[in-house]
Amino acid sequence: YLDGNFEGEDSPDASFNSTVDTLYIGARNSPTEFFNGLIDETKFFSKELTSTEVSNLYNTGGISG
Repeated sequence: YLDGNFEGEDSPDASFNSTVDTLYIGARNSPTEFFNGLIDETKFFSKELTSTEVSNLYNTGGISG
């Protein structure tokens, strides 16, 4: 989602292991392929959000209606 609008989806990387793999914010698969821009208001959730929850988050700041 970008500014509350659905931009597309990708399959989760089933090979990611949080105990040994590194998660890069603003980079693709390595720390040498950086995103050329700014990242603002990053949030992490312990579940996949529904489109309604994303819309609520964008409009009200929370995921519940």
